[in-house]
Amino acid sequence: MSRPNPFAMTVIFLLFLAGFGGLPLLTGGLFLDTHEGDTYHLLDILLRLERGLVPHLDFPTPLGIVAFLPFQLFMELGESAGRAIMLGQLMVGAILLPLVVYAAVTRMSRIVGYFFGLVTLGLSVALSFGGSTAMATISMHYNRWGWAIGFLALALAFLPSRGAERPRFDGAIIGICGAVLALLKITYFVALAPAVFVAVVYRWKRPGVLAAAAGGIAVALIATVFYGLPFWGAYLGDLATVTRSEVRPFVGVPLNDVLAGPRFLGFTVLAVAGALMVRRAGEEVLGSAMLLLA
Repeated sequence: MSRPNPFAMTVIFLLFLAGFGGLPLLTGGLFLDTHEGDTYHLLDILLRLERGLVPHLDFPTPLGIVAFLPFQLFMELGESAGRAIMLGQLMVGAILLPLVVYAAVTRMSRIVGYFFGLVTLGLSVALSFGGSTAMATISMHYNRWGWAIGFLALALAFLPSRGAERPRFDGAIIGICGAVLALLKITYFVALAPAVFVAVVYRWKRPGVLAAAAGGIAVALIATVFYGLPFWGAYLGDLATVTRSEVRPFVGVPLNDVLAGPRFLGFTVLAVAGALMVRRAGEEVLGSAMLLLA
């Protein structure tokens, strides 16, 4: 199947972001229908950031600074909290746009590329937590961003290039995505890193691994410059506090329920079948990495 046209794809994705992420700005405010508690919690953190406080150092949170930074930037520019949230989401989509187009053009056919791009960019600007209701909410926005960034890293790591390989460039993007996930919500980094590492080693060997490490270290150095070395110890301390908490030490349901529970059994079978098909196609290492990812 033919590859997507990068210019046409960029224009369509820009229009999508302008409509899906920009039209809510015309409503005059951010009007939410549910998850008021989560909204108050987010507003409390944003007002603390506006006063110059630093997460982990000045107040505890298991979420990373990236979960709040886009909103903080616009509040510091004088926007109200509601507009800052909408503009922050739009900024995340705009940052992801060229990377999404690059992944689609270099890895996918036209139909798959457009589907991938619309889903990934839609996750970045949606006012929904991903449930079955039509209510507007900003709750768990970091989960949507985590999936969007994770999809980008997985596409570059797992899917073969349709042209010349670019191990250093692609590896650097993957490393940056991994570091951003670690500074967004650590569970995404922990879940995706092992499988992505196997795929990068298999596909690009040393050049890809070194480039990914360089990209991740660059993000970590930038965070250290802005927040200092104690920031990292405080972040790890907050994460350790969550794991020791009796309120919610673990996320989700037990592993045996995920593997064989009625809600998840179909997805488990699909994941295993997909990995076996990839292995039978001759990509044994990538098939094993898919199982690890699942």
